[in-house]
Amino acid sequence: MKYSNNRFISSYSNLINLRIVSMCATWYFISSLTSQLTKSILTDFHFPIFVGEFQFLSNLLLGYITIYILLKFPHLRFQLPKNSVPPGKFIIDKKLLKIFLPMGSFQFIGKLFSLAATSLCPIATVASVRALSPLLIVFGYRTYYKVRFPITTYLSLIPLLLGVIIIVFSQSIEKEAQFIKLHLNDMNTTPNFNSTAAAQAAAELYSDQSGNLKGIAYAFTAALIFAFQSIYAKNVVNVGTLNKLHKDPGSLALSKQLPINDNDNLEKGFYNSSSTSSTGFSSPINNGNGNNTSYEKLNSNLIVDKPDKLTTLMYCAMFGLAFSTPTFTTYELYDLLFENSIITGIRNIYSIPWFLLILNGISHFSQSLLAFHLLGMLPTVTYSIAAMMKRIVIITISMILTGKKLTLLEGLGLFFIGVGLFSYDRWGSRK
Repeated sequence: MKYSNNRFISSYSNLINLRIVSMCATWYFISSLTSQLTKSILTDFHFPIFVGEFQFLSNLLLGYITIYILLKFPHLRFQLPKNSVPPGKFIIDKKLLKIFLPMGSFQFIGKLFSLAATSLCPIATVASVRALSPLLIVFGYRTYYKVRFPITTYLSLIPLLLGVIIIVFSQSIEKEAQFIKLHLNDMNTTPNFNSTAAAQAAAELYSDQSGNLKGIAYAFTAALIFAFQSIYAKNVVNVGTLNKLHKDPGSLALSKQLPINDNDNLEKGFYNSSSTSSTGFSSPINNGNGNNTSYEKLNSNLIVDKPDKLTTLMYCAMFGLAFSTPTFTTYELYDLLFENSIITGIRNIYSIPWFLLILNGISHFSQSLLAFHLLGMLPTVTYSIAAMMKRIVIITISMILTGKKLTLLEGLGLFFIGVGLFSYDRWGSRK
């Protein structure tokens, strides 16, 4: 009886991992705060590249500050989750630069498209499109790594796709209806509302719809890029039993069992004394017959003891900052320095919302660090499902803050997403 009880408790604790649930809840709250701050900033301050650059800079500076504090007060390190921070100072290494270059590139390009989408579309629309990441991740593993997913995985993703499509469609219809209602009021209240004014209103409606479609396209591109980043980052932030993972890339995407474990036994730290070099690299692994698979070729230089999450975040921020600086200089610097704000009428350089930017930088740093932690703890598709739940929370909070009532179509979309999540949780996540 005692064995049976222990087995039940163990199974229950694996099925409902309180550590993961609490981390996800914190991640959802901080992500919602970041989204609202970003939307508030970009509504009046139309410099998305500058905002993204400030976020990268914040990640880098806050990372350095965190490491400095931990060096001054080493006992604080034991209060943090394993493999969160480096054991010493932040180092710049050529091999690490090679590893994190793709992640930094994905981060920069994805953020650029995401911020551009946020400046054109409602947060709920952008979050809904970004929720397609599980489907895109499955597509990526299937096409590049030739991973064969069970049919239940595909079936569980169908309601998710339908839910996203319905929500995006309902948001588009509602935006058009609000626009038409506004101009109908103008027609009724303005005595000289003539055909010229009607033509101007139609042109504005077309421009608004065109901008909305462009924003949706940007959001989809961002979702695609971040899906590829998740696939690549999984190889970097969660390298466990090397022979198993490099011969079986599907083990990174799905669990063989429904319960989620947090891989505590893999948390060895990046700077391990058993490494074959000072940088923590060991020799590549092949499939035993001398021929590397495409997955093994990609990872031939990535056989590392698991990099800590803060190092990963800081390298991505460093590359993002390096890439965004010339882009900002080319497209936004002149307008920021010499043009006047459309909203306030004063020079843009004097209209920078520093307080909101600092809050946004802190929340973005916390959000990114939690995201890397969860990516290391969860299978890739499970992580993308958790990210989708985050999108639902962001959509809900966005609707609450704007005082908007849930429409029938939006409710139907959320219902389909919920069905898809339940189906994936019960059947789709098994390998």
